[in-house]
Amino acid sequence: MIIKSLNKIIFFFYIILFANISYANNQISYIDISYLLNNSSAGKSISSQIKKINDSNVKKLKIEEDKIKKEESDLISKKNVLSKSEYEKKLINFREKVKKYKITRNNFINDVNKKRINAEAGLIKELSPILAEYLEKNNISLVIQKKNIIIGKSELDITKDIITILDKTIKKITIK
Repeated sequence: MIIKSLNKIIFFFYIILFANISYANNQISYIDISYLLNNSSAGKSISSQIKKINDSNVKKLKIEEDKIKKEESDLISKKNVLSKSEYEKKLINFREKVKKYKITRNNFINDVNKKRINAEAGLIKELSPILAEYLEKNNISLVIQKKNIIIGKSELDITKDIITILDKTIKKITIK
C-alpha cells in the first residue's frame, strides 16, 4: 500500500517536472487593451469623435428640455384659468412630449454607445494583424489581457510596444 502511494507521488512529481521543462521555451506576455484604447492615436481619435457627437446631442437635448420646462411652467400657471377638460388635454399632450423626449434621449445614448463599441471593435480588428506580427517576431506564444492578471513582471507587458507600432500604422478610426 505504501509502495503504491510512493509510486503515485513519484509519478506525479515526474509529470510536473516534465511539464515545466516542456513549457519553458514558451513566452507569455500581457497587454492592457483599455490603456491602448485610451492612449493610442486611433483610440484618442475615437474618443474625440464620440465627444463631438455627444456634445451635439447634449445641445439638442438641452434645447428640447428648456422647451418642455417652459411648457410645464405655462401649464401650471394656467391650471386655474383653464377648464378641467381642457387642462387634462393639455396635460396629456405635455406628458406625451415628455415621453418622446425621454425616448429621444435614450436613443441618443444608445446610438453613441453603439458607435463607440463599433469603433473600438474596428480598432481591435486592425490591431489583430499587428499583434500577430509582433508575436511572431518576438517568439511570444500567448498574450493575456492585463485585467485578467493578478500580478506579473513589468517586462512581460507589451502594451507600450504595441501602441508605438499601432500609432505608426493607424492614426485614426472613422466613426460611422
